Amino acid sequence: MNIQKRGNYTRVEDFVKPSVVNTKHPYRFDVKTAPELLLKAMLDGQRITIVGDYDCDGICGSAIGFRGFNRLKELLVAYKDEKSRRDLPGQVVERLRQLTRSAFQCDETQAHDILCNQNQASATLVRVRIPHRYSEGYGMKESMVDEIHSGVLLTIDNGIAAASAIQKANDKGLTTIVTDHHSLPVTKKLQFIEGEMVEVNEHVIPPAHCVINPHMEETMNEPGHYDFYDYCGAGVALKVVESLIGPDKRTMDECYAFAAIATVADVMPMIEDNRNIFERGIEAMKNRHITEGLAALLEVSKVDMRHLPEDLP
Repeated sequence: MNIQKRGNYTRVEDFVKPSVVNTKHPYRFDVKTAPELLLKAMLDGQRITIVGDYDCDGICGSAIGFRGFNRLKELLVAYKDEKSRRDLPGQVVERLRQLTRSAFQCDETQAHDILCNQNQASATLVRVRIPHRYSEGYGMKESMVDEIHSGVLLTIDNGIAAASAIQKANDKGLTTIVTDHHSLPVTKKLQFIEGEMVEVNEHVIPPAHCVINPHMEETMNEPGHYDFYDYCGAGVALKVVESLIGPDKRTMDECYAFAAIATVADVMPMIEDNRNIFERGIEAMKNRHITEGLAALLEVSKVDMRHLPEDLP
Protein backbone atom coordinates (compact mmCIF):
# COMPACT_ATOMS: atom_id res chain seq x y z
CA MET A 1 0.00 0.00 0.00
CA ASN A 2 1.14 3.58 -0.65
CA ILE A 3 0.78 4.42 3.05
CA GLN A 4 3.60 1.99 3.85
CA LYS A 5 6.02 4.14 1.84
CA ARG A 6 5.71 6.92 4.43
CA GLY A 7 7.42 4.92 7.14
CA ASN A 8 8.67 1.54 8.31
CA TYR A 9 5.33 0.17 9.47
CA THR A 10 4.68 -3.52 9.99
CA ARG A 11 0.98 -2.73 10.17
CA VAL A 12 -1.00 -0.02 8.46
CA GLU A 13 -2.90 0.42 11.74
CA ASP A 14 0.29 1.78 13.35
CA PHE A 15 0.09 4.69 10.92
CA VAL A 16 -3.66 5.24 10.98
CA LYS A 17 -3.99 4.80 14.76
CA PRO A 18 -0.62 5.79 16.25
CA SER A 19 0.16 4.94 19.85
CA VAL A 20 3.22 5.52 22.02
CA VAL A 21 3.25 1.83 22.87
CA ASN A 22 4.20 1.04 19.27
CA THR A 23 7.57 2.81 19.39
CA LYS A 24 10.95 1.85 20.70
CA HIS A 25 12.97 4.29 22.75
CA PRO A 26 15.21 6.11 20.27
CA TYR A 27 18.07 6.93 22.65
CA ARG A 28 19.97 3.90 23.80
CA PHE A 29 23.22 5.50 24.89
CA ASP A 30 23.22 9.29 25.24
CA VAL A 31 19.91 9.56 27.06
CA LYS A 32 21.16 7.19 29.71
CA THR A 33 23.79 9.69 30.79
CA ALA A 34 21.61 12.82 30.82
CA PRO A 35 19.14 11.65 33.52
CA GLU A 36 22.00 10.60 35.77
CA LEU A 37 23.75 13.96 35.40
CA LEU A 38 20.50 15.87 36.02
CA LEU A 39 19.51 13.75 39.02
CA LYS A 40 22.92 14.12 40.67
CA ALA A 41 22.89 17.88 40.12
CA MET A 42 19.40 18.22 41.54
CA LEU A 43 20.18 16.07 44.59
CA ASP A 44 23.11 18.43 45.20
CA GLY A 45 20.79 21.44 44.94
CA GLN A 46 22.58 22.81 41.88
CA ARG A 47 21.07 25.29 39.42
CA ILE A 48 19.92 24.00 36.03
CA THR A 49 20.05 26.54 33.22
CA ILE A 50 18.22 25.78 29.98
CA VAL A 51 19.40 27.64 26.89
CA GLY A 52 16.65 27.44 24.29
CA ASP A 53 15.71 29.29 21.13
CA TYR A 54 13.21 32.00 20.22
CA ASP A 55 11.17 30.09 17.63
CA CYS A 56 8.16 27.88 18.36
CA ASP A 57 10.23 24.71 18.59
CA GLY A 58 12.77 26.27 20.95
CA ILE A 59 10.11 27.87 23.15
CA CYS A 60 8.08 24.65 23.39
CA GLY A 61 11.20 22.60 24.05
CA SER A 62 12.30 25.00 26.78
CA ALA A 63 8.83 24.77 28.33
CA ILE A 64 9.12 20.98 28.32
CA GLY A 65 12.49 21.15 30.08
CA PHE A 66 11.31 23.76 32.58
CA ARG A 67 8.13 21.85 33.43
CA GLY A 68 9.80 18.45 33.51
CA PHE A 69 12.80 19.42 35.63
CA ASN A 70 10.66 21.35 38.09
CA ARG A 71 8.38 18.34 38.39
CA LEU A 72 11.39 16.13 39.10
CA LYS A 73 12.33 18.59 41.84
CA GLU A 74 8.81 18.35 43.31
CA LEU A 75 9.00 14.54 43.29
CA LEU A 76 12.41 14.47 44.95
CA VAL A 77 11.28 16.89 47.65
CA ALA A 78 8.17 14.76 48.23
CA TYR A 79 10.25 11.57 48.44
CA LYS A 80 12.41 13.03 51.21
CA ASP A 81 9.36 13.49 53.44
CA GLU A 82 8.00 10.12 54.63
CA LYS A 83 4.38 11.24 54.71
CA SER A 84 4.52 12.85 51.25
CA ARG A 85 6.33 9.82 49.86
CA ARG A 86 3.38 7.59 50.76
CA ASP A 87 1.17 9.73 48.51
CA LEU A 88 3.40 9.28 45.44
CA PRO A 89 2.34 6.66 42.84
CA GLY A 90 4.32 3.44 43.09
CA GLN A 91 5.65 3.74 39.53
CA VAL A 92 7.00 7.23 40.24
CA VAL A 93 8.74 6.04 43.41
CA GLU A 94 10.30 3.15 41.53
CA ARG A 95 11.51 5.47 38.76
CA LEU A 96 13.26 7.72 41.30
CA ARG A 97 14.92 4.73 42.93
CA GLN A 98 15.88 3.29 39.57
CA LEU A 99 17.49 6.56 38.47
CA THR A 100 19.37 6.78 41.76
CA ARG A 101 20.61 3.19 41.54
CA SER A 102 21.90 3.86 38.03
CA ALA A 103 23.44 7.25 38.83
CA PHE A 104 25.27 6.10 41.97
CA GLN A 105 25.79 2.43 41.06
CA CYS A 106 24.18 1.31 44.31
CA ASP A 107 21.54 -1.10 45.56
CA GLU A 108 17.92 -0.44 46.55
CA THR A 109 18.67 0.29 50.21
CA GLN A 110 21.48 2.70 49.37
CA ALA A 111 19.32 4.45 46.76
CA HIS A 112 16.58 5.01 49.35
CA ASP A 113 19.15 6.38 51.80
CA ILE A 114 20.53 8.80 49.21
CA LEU A 115 17.05 10.05 48.29
CA CYS A 116 16.21 10.61 51.96
CA ASN A 117 19.47 11.83 53.50
CA GLN A 118 21.52 13.36 50.68
CA ASN A 119 18.59 15.04 48.97
CA GLN A 120 19.05 18.82 48.59
CA ALA A 121 16.64 19.17 45.66
CA SER A 122 14.62 21.87 47.41
CA ALA A 123 17.51 24.27 46.76
CA THR A 124 17.56 23.63 42.99
CA LEU A 125 16.52 26.46 40.69
CA VAL A 126 15.58 25.87 37.05
CA ARG A 127 16.17 28.87 34.78
CA VAL A 128 15.45 29.35 31.07
CA ARG A 129 17.60 31.61 28.90
CA ILE A 130 16.18 32.47 25.46
CA PRO A 131 18.49 34.34 23.04
CA HIS A 132 17.29 37.72 21.84
CA ARG A 133 16.28 37.37 18.20
CA TYR A 134 17.87 40.61 16.96
CA SER A 135 20.83 41.29 19.24
CA GLU A 136 22.01 37.69 19.78
CA GLY A 137 20.55 35.59 16.99
CA TYR A 138 20.22 31.83 16.94
CA GLY A 139 22.20 29.50 19.17
CA MET A 140 24.21 29.70 22.37
CA LYS A 141 26.99 32.28 22.56
CA GLU A 142 30.03 32.47 24.81
CA SER A 143 28.58 35.63 26.35
CA MET A 144 25.64 33.56 27.63
CA VAL A 145 28.07 31.23 29.39
CA ASP A 146 29.39 34.26 31.28
CA GLU A 147 25.95 34.57 32.92
CA ILE A 148 26.07 31.03 34.33
CA HIS A 149 28.31 30.55 37.34
CA SER A 150 27.59 26.97 38.42
CA GLY A 151 25.44 23.90 37.92
CA VAL A 152 24.12 22.35 34.71
CA LEU A 153 23.94 24.05 31.33
CA LEU A 154 21.48 22.22 29.07
CA THR A 155 20.71 23.33 25.52
CA ILE A 156 17.41 22.65 23.76
CA ASP A 157 17.01 23.02 19.99
CA ASN A 158 20.59 24.32 19.71
CA GLY A 159 24.11 23.67 20.88
CA ILE A 160 25.35 21.20 18.28
CA ALA A 161 27.24 24.05 16.57
CA ALA A 162 28.36 25.78 19.78
CA ALA A 163 31.63 23.92 20.42
CA SER A 164 33.54 27.00 21.66
CA ALA A 165 30.76 28.03 24.06
CA ILE A 166 30.48 24.48 25.39
CA GLN A 167 34.23 24.33 25.92
CA LYS A 168 34.10 27.62 27.81
CA ALA A 169 31.33 26.21 30.02
CA ASN A 170 33.40 23.09 30.68
CA ASP A 171 36.38 25.26 31.64
CA LYS A 172 34.16 27.05 34.18
CA GLY A 173 33.30 23.71 35.78
CA LEU A 174 29.72 23.52 34.49
CA THR A 175 28.07 20.21 33.61
CA THR A 176 27.12 20.51 29.93
CA ILE A 177 24.34 18.64 28.14
CA VAL A 178 23.47 19.35 24.51
CA THR A 179 20.09 18.33 23.11
CA ASP A 180 19.52 19.31 19.50
CA HIS A 181 18.11 18.03 16.23
CA HIS A 182 20.09 20.05 13.70
CA SER A 183 22.76 18.53 11.47
CA LEU A 184 26.30 18.28 12.77
CA PRO A 185 28.61 21.08 11.56
CA VAL A 186 31.32 20.09 9.09
CA THR A 187 34.91 21.26 8.78
CA LYS A 188 37.36 20.53 5.96
CA LYS A 189 40.46 18.44 6.65
CA LEU A 190 43.36 17.36 4.46
CA GLN A 191 44.10 13.65 4.53
CA PHE A 192 46.36 11.22 2.63
CA ILE A 193 44.24 8.66 0.80
CA GLU A 194 45.96 6.13 -1.47
CA GLY A 195 49.04 8.31 -1.74
CA GLU A 196 47.17 11.51 -2.54
CA MET A 197 46.35 14.52 -0.41
CA VAL A 198 42.59 15.03 -0.55
CA GLU A 199 40.12 17.27 1.24
CA VAL A 200 37.58 15.40 3.36
CA ASN A 201 34.70 16.45 5.57
CA GLU A 202 35.05 16.04 9.31
CA HIS A 203 32.04 16.35 11.60
CA VAL A 204 32.47 18.47 14.71
CA ILE A 205 30.79 17.32 17.92
CA PRO A 206 30.75 19.80 20.83
CA PRO A 207 32.77 18.62 23.87
CA ALA A 208 29.75 18.38 26.18
CA HIS A 209 29.43 15.80 28.94
CA CYS A 210 26.44 14.43 27.03
CA VAL A 211 25.26 15.10 23.46
CA ILE A 212 21.80 13.94 22.38
CA ASN A 213 21.08 14.41 18.70
CA PRO A 214 19.32 11.81 16.52
CA HIS A 215 21.43 12.84 13.50
CA MET A 216 24.69 11.84 15.17
CA GLU A 217 24.24 8.20 14.28
CA GLU A 218 22.91 9.03 10.84
CA THR A 219 25.92 11.24 10.14
CA MET A 220 28.59 9.18 11.90
CA ASN A 221 27.26 5.90 10.46
CA GLU A 222 26.88 4.11 13.78
CA PRO A 223 23.93 1.75 13.22
CA GLY A 224 21.79 0.40 16.01
CA HIS A 225 21.48 3.40 18.32
CA TYR A 226 18.46 5.29 17.06
CA ASP A 227 15.16 4.03 15.68
CA PHE A 228 13.93 7.38 14.37
CA TYR A 229 15.77 10.55 13.36
CA ASP A 230 13.27 13.25 12.46
CA TYR A 231 12.34 14.77 15.81
CA CYS A 232 12.12 18.51 16.33
CA GLY A 233 14.12 20.05 19.19
CA ALA A 234 11.13 19.81 21.52
CA GLY A 235 10.76 16.14 20.61
CA VAL A 236 14.34 15.47 21.69
CA ALA A 237 13.75 17.39 24.94
CA LEU A 238 10.58 15.35 25.47
CA LYS A 239 12.57 12.12 25.40
CA VAL A 240 14.99 13.41 28.03
CA VAL A 241 12.15 14.47 30.35
CA GLU A 242 10.33 11.19 29.71
CA SER A 243 13.41 9.27 30.84
CA LEU A 244 13.19 11.17 34.14
CA ILE A 245 9.48 11.30 35.00
CA GLY A 246 7.82 9.02 32.45
CA PRO A 247 5.35 7.42 34.93
CA ASP A 248 4.05 10.85 35.97
CA LYS A 249 1.31 10.86 33.34
CA ARG A 250 -0.26 14.27 33.96
CA THR A 251 3.03 16.13 33.63
CA MET A 252 4.01 14.08 30.60
CA ASP A 253 0.67 14.93 28.97
CA GLU A 254 1.54 18.61 29.44
CA CYS A 255 4.93 18.04 27.82
CA TYR A 256 3.46 16.03 24.93
CA ALA A 257 1.10 18.94 24.17
CA PHE A 258 4.07 21.28 23.75
CA ALA A 259 5.95 18.71 21.65
CA ALA A 260 2.95 18.21 19.37
CA ILE A 261 2.75 21.95 18.67
CA ALA A 262 6.49 22.15 18.00
CA THR A 263 6.46 19.09 15.72
CA VAL A 264 3.87 20.74 13.48
CA ALA A 265 5.38 24.24 13.67
CA ASP A 266 8.85 22.98 12.76
CA VAL A 267 7.35 21.11 9.76
CA MET A 268 8.70 17.72 10.78
CA PRO A 269 7.57 14.62 8.83
CA MET A 270 4.35 13.33 10.37
CA ILE A 271 5.42 9.69 10.48
CA GLU A 272 6.35 7.09 13.10
CA ASP A 273 7.06 8.55 16.55
CA ASN A 274 6.14 12.07 15.46
CA ARG A 275 2.60 10.81 14.84
CA ASN A 276 2.56 9.29 18.31
CA ILE A 277 3.70 12.59 19.84
CA PHE A 278 1.05 14.47 17.87
CA GLU A 279 -1.70 12.01 18.85
CA ARG A 280 -0.98 12.16 22.57
CA GLY A 281 -0.42 15.92 22.49
CA ILE A 282 -3.77 16.56 20.80
CA GLU A 283 -5.51 14.28 23.29
CA ALA A 284 -3.88 16.17 26.16
CA MET A 285 -5.15 19.47 24.76
CA LYS A 286 -8.65 18.08 24.20
CA ASN A 287 -8.75 16.78 27.77
CA ARG A 288 -7.21 19.99 29.15
CA HIS A 289 -4.22 18.08 30.53
CA ILE A 290 -2.10 21.13 29.79
CA THR A 291 -0.41 23.96 31.65
CA GLU A 292 -2.33 27.06 32.60
CA GLY A 293 -0.18 29.09 30.21
CA LEU A 294 -1.00 26.92 27.21
CA ALA A 295 -4.67 26.88 28.18
CA ALA A 296 -4.63 30.70 28.21
CA LEU A 297 -2.97 30.80 24.78
CA LEU A 298 -5.59 28.47 23.35
CA GLU A 299 -8.31 30.65 24.84
CA VAL A 300 -7.02 33.97 23.46
CA SER A 301 -6.40 32.26 20.10
CA LYS A 302 -10.02 31.08 20.15
CA VAL A 303 -8.97 27.45 19.70
CA ASP A 304 -11.67 25.09 20.97
CA MET A 305 -10.20 21.58 21.09
CA ARG A 306 -13.66 20.10 21.75
CA HIS A 307 -14.55 20.65 18.10
CA LEU A 308 -11.82 18.33 16.84
CA PRO A 309 -12.91 14.97 15.39
CA GLU A 310 -12.70 12.00 17.72
CA ASP A 311 -10.47 10.00 15.35
CA LEU A 312 -7.57 12.47 14.94
CA PRO A 313 -5.05 12.24 13.45
